[in-house]
Amino acid sequence: MESGKFSGIWQTTRVLCVPEGDTEEFLGAVDNSKLTTEFNISIKADPREALEAISNDDFDCIISGYDLKISNGISFLTEVRDFSSELPFILVTDVGNESVAEQAIR
Repeated sequence: MESGKFSGIWQTTRVLCVPEGDTEEFLGAVDNSKLTTEFNISIKADPREALEAISNDDFDCIISGYDLKISNGISFLTEVRDFSSELPFILVTDVGNESVAEQAIR
């Protein structure tokens, strides 16, 4: 099966990104030329805005940083689970240690 294609109909994967740190830096790291046909990426720098987006739109996946501006990725994950226990959530960070991963698994 071709990537992004299901039953002969192109499907776009809707991804909500909540990056840690500078949003402009995050955008610079994303190669949009490879994402235009298969992914629709929404970026929210504030977890509160991200929660509002989740309540108003259907996303296929969330990618979140750990060290967010007003909270952390674990707290954000907990709030996301109030909306959906099934929504895939990817937590990425360049800070922390095994205890961060352990918290995320719980």
